Amino acid sequence: MGTHGDGGVARRQFLRGLGATGAVLALPSLAAACGNSAAKSGGRSTGATSTLKVGVLTPLGGVFETVGKEMRNGFKLYLDTHGNKLGGRKVEVVTADEGKAPADATQAGQRLIFSDKVDFVVGVVTSADAVALRDLFDQAKVPLIISNANVTALSTTAKSPWVYRTSASFQQQGASAAKWFYDNVAKSDVWVMADDFVGGHDIAGAFTKAFADAGGKVADSVFTPFQKTTDFQPYLTRVRNGGAKGVFAFFGGSEAIAFVKQYRSFGLFDTIPIAGQGSLADSAVLPAEQDDAIGWRGTGNYYVPTLDNPTNARFREQYTGAFDEEPSYYACSSYDAGQLIDLALKKTGGKTSDADALVDALEHPGEFDSPRGQMTMDAATHNPAEHFYVYQDAKENGKIVSKVIADTGVFTQPTG
Repeated sequence: MGTHGDGGVARRQFLRGLGATGAVLALPSLAAACGNSAAKSGGRSTGATSTLKVGVLTPLGGVFETVGKEMRNGFKLYLDTHGNKLGGRKVEVVTADEGKAPADATQAGQRLIFSDKVDFVVGVVTSADAVALRDLFDQAKVPLIISNANVTALSTTAKSPWVYRTSASFQQQGASAAKWFYDNVAKSDVWVMADDFVGGHDIAGAFTKAFADAGGKVADSVFTPFQKTTDFQPYLTRVRNGGAKGVFAFFGGSEAIAFVKQYRSFGLFDTIPIAGQGSLADSAVLPAEQDDAIGWRGTGNYYVPTLDNPTNARFREQYTGAFDEEPSYYACSSYDAGQLIDLALKKTGGKTSDADALVDALEHPGEFDSPRGQMTMDAATHNPAEHFYVYQDAKENGKIVSKVIADTGVFTQPTG
């Protein structure tokens, strides 16, 4: 069948990801520097009046260059609209390149922690990189606020007191999409298409399980080489010849652009209904997809630019004014990464010197004033409890816009 369950596979994928990093924790530089933590600052500024150093770790090039830019913009906007302060402290931003592989992200994370001596790090696009970074930040006791990478295990079996997320887990995204997909797209002979990496298997497993719970049946899954696939025709041929009645897909960045264009040009858009995780055709890739995105339905999204609430209206106006483009959910979650730090430091009086107090504040920051709508931090999983939406791309006044067509409700990441 090619399908993947959620818990066991996610854990095995997670452990394989750790192995691929080259045993980061064995590095002498890490062991020696672990005293330079939030508990033992070793050169960090932990006082309430000193400058706060925040590392922003995102790709500066490659497949996810656009995603990285959106994340940096979202975090920058929070600082720009809050006097360049978090918890009352002035902020110095240190930018680092996540690179193209977990080893790149790990080296960048080590530099941020041990050379730049940052107080927090925000960002991280891919789940493989988040897996590689987990133990580094856990042992260094420096908070990592993930504003994209969705690997579920970081909220469950591999949860750390020092790792938080302001986006969503793949379990939340897959589960929130499944029942809507069953009711509105197809009930059987559904195929799942995703990248062949921990995140692709993670969301495929979550969707498959929740889809089955709703009464549906996934017929097969196709996993394509991660960050290497430009020609989807062989995989789309398999889907067409396999008798698919519906497709759930997950791709991002330049791969999402290629997939969307080829799915339509291959003649499948009008014959096999499709809905995918929102990164397939959201505002980050719409400028490249143009008319090929019209009619696409994105599921499992916690943010859509056209959400109707006062905070989003202000956020959208500020973001488009600053960057001359619509904000994506990457921008929203990175904006809220800044808000999480701000809320937590307000609870600690701006101090980071007391590790227990800092962790408690990050776990219980209070209600967010988020563009996405209602959002709180779940202390049990370090993951947001939030609404998820379905959107459809349409053309209005010569522009492609994403319109909300359903609110699937609030989803919280299960602890198991």
